[in-house]
Amino acid sequence: MEWLGLEAESLAGLRKGDGRKLALAAVIRAQTAVPNAWIARELHLGHVSRVSRCWQEVQQNGNLAAELRAALAK
Repeated sequence: MEWLGLEAESLAGLRKGDGRKLALAAVIRAQTAVPNAWIARELHLGHVSRVSRCWQEVQQNGNLAAELRAALAK
């Protein structure tokens, strides 16, 4: 979250479709075993089905998610 310039307290105030939140959701989904419901709740994405839509969206336009994955790999 630090790399994206986000703080946990600010997540609720951001749009559900904020690109940084979508990228973070995609990386969490790809690299962990936490349930989609947890991701949706913690990132304030709305309904749990939004996580799957985030995943699809980021797969199509995933530059930020790719950069985040690279940063995490370091």
